[in-house]
This record gives sequence, structure tokens and C-alpha cells, in this order.
Amino acid sequence: MNGDGPVRVAVIGSGCASVAAAFELTRPEHGGRYQVTIYQTGWRMGGKGASGRGPAGRIEEHGLHVWLGFYENAFRLLRECYAELGRDPASHPCADWRDAFFDAPLVGMVDAAESGGWVRWTSYFPARARPARRRAGAGQQPVHPAQLPGPRGGAAEDAADGPADAAARADAGRARAG
Repeated sequence: MNGDGPVRVAVIGSGCASVAAAFELTRPEHGGRYQVTIYQTGWRMGGKGASGRGPAGRIEEHGLHVWLGFYENAFRLLRECYAELGRDPASHPCADWRDAFFDAPLVGMVDAAESGGWVRWTSYFPARARPARRRAGAGQQPVHPAQLPGPRGGAAEDAADGPADAAARADAGRARAG
């Protein structure tokens, strides 16, 4: 801190990069060195990742919501945010970062064709058979996907899993190697 108090920081927009910058500057280890304010046009935060409900109650997406297992920094940031929140799994339905995701094995995109009509691209990533992740309850510790039985493979198998499982295994591998 300088003599005038914390450094005042204006973050413009509320997309992933903006919120990540605000989160990093407000970490407890900075000891309140920064006073961060996020400025957002409109009421909805999230940038290209924003979604909401339209007049008919349908979910309306503002951007593509596919989180692949190789987004290491994004998953690291999510894990750190959830750890800082310290939610109790017994009383909160979204206590763990993995609770915010679900596997979507069929991924598709559509684009307008130059000759008219539509061009469709689809890919199917079948999930491997594996035991369901248990929610921590009284006397239980959360189960990390790397602790589940079954074979562990390379990038091709990681891609076939959901993004949360692939990212969690990458963390476990780094922890064992480090």
C-alpha cells in the first residue's frame, strides 16, 4: 500500500479475463493492497460466457459453453475460487467446482454455408465407464477422480472423459510428479 491507501483498480467488463484479473488482485495474500471495482455495461456478467433465461423461460446462450480438459489455467482458477469459498457439501448443492459441470459427449456447431443452407460439424466423445463421484457426507472425504479405480490413459482417454475429470487427473499427476 502507498501512503494514500490501497491502489484503486478499474476492471472494464466482466468476462473470464476481467473476473480472473479481479480475483488475482484481491487474493488474501495481497493484504488489501488493491481496491478493485468491476464496471460492466448492463446487468449480466460473464462476457461471451454469459447465459440467462429468455421471455419463454428457455436458456439463452451468449457464447459457446464448452470447457475442454486442456484449459488448465481456467480449471486452476475455478478450483482456487471454490477452495476460497469453502462451501459445505452437506448444505450447498454446488460446493465443489466439479458440481458446476456436466459431461456433454455430443458437441455440435452449425455455420451458414456460402451456397445457402447450413454446414453442421459434430463430434461425439463417449464417456468411459467409471463409478459415479460420491458427494462428501458425514464422515466422508471428497473423492478425487484420480482416486477412482480403472485404467488411466493419455490425452485421447482424457478427451473422452468430461473436462472436470481430465483436469483433475492432470492436477493429480502434477502433484505426484512435484
